[in-house]
Amino acid sequence: LDLSDVPDQAPLLKANTGKPDADHTQTNRDVKGNTSKYIGITPHNGRWQAKICHEKKTYYLGLFDDEEAAAKVYATAAYKLEHTTIDAAARLRALGLDLSDVP
Repeated sequence: LDLSDVPDQAPLLKANTGKPDADHTQTNRDVKGNTSKYIGITPHNGRWQAKICHEKKTYYLGLFDDEEAAAKVYATAAYKLEHTTIDAAARLRALGLDLSDVP
């Protein structure tokens, strides 16, 4: 998955419970101690693996020493894949194809 044409994106945190900690920062009670706080990131042999699934295909984005670096690559891939899908739908509409009734 070529990400060279996509601007850097901020990491995507997993859902928060909305309850602040004692230091008034938001906490994520759903994240276990052995998982990442970011979407699409998992621990792998002491490093952080980034992968994303799109249209039934899994893209392995790499292994990283830094959790946040892996999360930024995931966010960039998510941005590209989302915009690719949106662009494809726009091209089909430009050709006069109505996809509103297609699931």
